[in-house]
Amino acid sequence: MMKSAWIAALLLAVVACDGDDGPGSSSGVDGGAVGGTDARASMAATHWKEDGVLHNAIVAIGTRQSTAQIEFMQVVASDAGSGISFAVSLPGVGGNPPGAIGGDYSCGGTGTAQVIFSSNVEDTNAMQACTMHITSPGVVGGAHASGTFSATITLVGGAKKQITEGVFDVAVQAISG
Repeated sequence: MMKSAWIAALLLAVVACDGDDGPGSSSGVDGGAVGGTDARASMAATHWKEDGVLHNAIVAIGTRQSTAQIEFMQVVASDAGSGISFAVSLPGVGGNPPGAIGGDYSCGGTGTAQVIFSSNVEDTNAMQACTMHITSPGVVGGAHASGTFSATITLVGGAKKQITEGVFDVAVQAISG
């Protein structure tokens, strides 16, 4: 439920933003275009294809938490027509600290990693398959989170949506609370 709220809030923010904050802006806007139609940039630092149509994120946010109990990272990205969100969580097991986030993950994978992927194209009860490669989980105030992702979302009626060629490179902020 929380992932849907994040995507809804992000999409509302994008609708209110035209993606051009002018020179010297530090708003966190990733730049790029809706559906790849803007001549300013062919691909933003965070982008993906949805059923073959390029989407360049105009907003991309990374969050990160690293404690003795959990390693967590989430990326939320959107243009004016499409949004994605995914998270990887590694809990500590048996009193041992969690491992470091990095490498290959899949939705419904095995082991202790918890992986979720969400897109605004899915039905409430959509089935999903996803893969992601985390090159770097990012460091708050330092290195960006970066990697690749893809997903196949099977809608309730049986139709499939393909998220392919996903690339992310985002600054990360700490999760508070």
